[in-house]
Amino acid sequence: MAKVWIIRHGESIANAGAATPDPASIPLSWNGHQQALRFAWSLNVEPDLIVMSPYIRTQETAAETIRRYPDAKRDIWPIQEITFLSPEKFNNTSPAQRLPHVTAFWDKNDPDHIDGPGAESFSMMMDRVRDMIDRLKKAPEKNVFVFCHERIIQAMMILTENPDLPPAEMMKTYRAYFEKNPVPNCAYIQAEADAENFRLVTPAPVALKQKPGSPSSAPKP
Repeated sequence: MAKVWIIRHGESIANAGAATPDPASIPLSWNGHQQALRFAWSLNVEPDLIVMSPYIRTQETAAETIRRYPDAKRDIWPIQEITFLSPEKFNNTSPAQRLPHVTAFWDKNDPDHIDGPGAESFSMMMDRVRDMIDRLKKAPEKNVFVFCHERIIQAMMILTENPDLPPAEMMKTYRAYFEKNPVPNCAYIQAEADAENFRLVTPAPVALKQKPGSPSSAPKP
């Protein structure tokens, strides 16, 4: 059985309120790099596999853990954040500028709606999360660390608890969940996976607390 830690990336410049280009190239802020360092040194479990999304901010977050455990296998999976607004329309805009359009997307509650070029639907994201869970169930490694994104973590939690909801009801349930249950930067959830099952061990994300060199409270295998 694999033990899995699913970690949100450190604070990005978008999280800090800056205008940003396309979603894939948003880097960590200075504070985000410090969070990544603190997370890496909070660990008392050596990863066998480190998974990242294709987005820069997850790879920059994982870099500190890779420096500490350079022998761990590494891979990139399609577990990037949902891009529900077309990058062509919203390039170099801030979170505040995008907010009305984000609200309109979720108000529509159409799981198959695609905003424009470069965007994806809610259903497309959920299919990617299902694929992630399937890959984790098949992973031969004992300890797996997955660096991904807030919406992916929230989607995984909802999908694990409500796997059979119809798509529109799934989207409605998901929105109600993420609006009340944010995932802090570098917080993680823990799960267990084998060929037949995927089970959440932590009922809610565990927030980052450690400083470099301090005793770890990360869960032991």
